[in-house]
Amino acid sequence: MRRNLRSGLGIAILASGVAGCASTPVVPPPSESGGVDRDRDRAVESPTAAPGSAGVPQAEPPGPFAPMPAPTEPPLTASASLGRYDARRDASLRLVIAGLDADSVGEASRALASYQRAVRLDATNPIAFLALARHHVAAGDPEEASAFLDQARALFEAEGETGSAVDVFGLGLRAWIDRAEGHDEEADSRFEAARQLSPEIWHDELLSADELK
Repeated sequence: MRRNLRSGLGIAILASGVAGCASTPVVPPPSESGGVDRDRDRAVESPTAAPGSAGVPQAEPPGPFAPMPAPTEPPLTASASLGRYDARRDASLRLVIAGLDADSVGEASRALASYQRAVRLDATNPIAFLALARHHVAAGDPEEASAFLDQARALFEAEGETGSAVDVFGLGLRAWIDRAEGHDEEADSRFEAARQLSPEIWHDELLSADELK
């Protein structure tokens, strides 16, 4: 059932490349000494080239769940998301909150059923997919958790939610998945970035149901 849900709710992420425009080199005028000013006799680098590395494009701006500086706003929890969108989203979020309440007292089956109802009600609710990712990695299923986290990322991008308020959850959950899969180097790096965003949440390398609620 979980895999049918996931496949039915997959969202394609479209990526577009950005092509740099080459600029025409400027030929400097002769200096007063009759020669060419050596400081100005340098090839003009493309606007996409990094300083000191002509022809090498700059890195793309970071997307969601990428390391960022300390947050300027609190984490976007399920409760904090209420009232930001429409009535359908609020109803879906309340189901997520009910699922997190169930998860917090160890009622995993009831929690999962609530998350699935939340997704059926609003398949564009990224918080529901974050909750599913948290639920599955906590249950020892990192592969399933990774797929739900990818769904959450795509939906956050579609809604323009790309700041630290959502990255704080995505980074830490990805690190938790890495740890569960034995990718310790990647996990260490991502957990460090997540702790910079919120040491209160990620000091123990776990995301509790109450912390996402």
